Amino acid sequence: MVFWAICYSLYLQTLRLFQPPAGGEKSTSLFLKGGFKKGILKRPQLHTRKELAEFRKELRKNLTPAEAFLWKHLKSRQLDGKRFTRQHSIGPFIVDFYCASEKLIIELDGEVHQTPNAQEYDENRTKFLENIGYTVIRFENKMVFDNFESVIVELKENFK
Repeated sequence: MVFWAICYSLYLQTLRLFQPPAGGEKSTSLFLKGGFKKGILKRPQLHTRKELAEFRKELRKNLTPAEAFLWKHLKSRQLDGKRFTRQHSIGPFIVDFYCASEKLIIELDGEVHQTPNAQEYDENRTKFLENIGYTVIRFENKMVFDNFESVIVELKENFK
């Protein structure tokens, strides 16, 4: 429960960071990170946020069996030469797999994602990521093992 509260808090903070100031108002400190430099608006860091570094590292050490299986097929550019990273942070979220060249995010969902709270959280997270230009694909862990070929086909269909 604490995990979800932390994630939701980071989600809300990131939403505030990306909101432009209201018409005619001066920019707020939340919108700017470092203010104006030579007339250029500096946006907050979106990828690999430092405050999530330890958590990302821990998640990489403790992959679920489905994540480990899929990673074995994604690492080292094995899927159509595309480079994937695992447990990559984007905004307040840590996504399971990310392909920068395709702006593609892969999420694997286990039993914990079946609760109403988790489903609502996942829906908000997906909307946030899609609103900033990413494609999010979700698979149940079971599907990775039971129907791996269709997982690969769907991934390839989402390549540009």
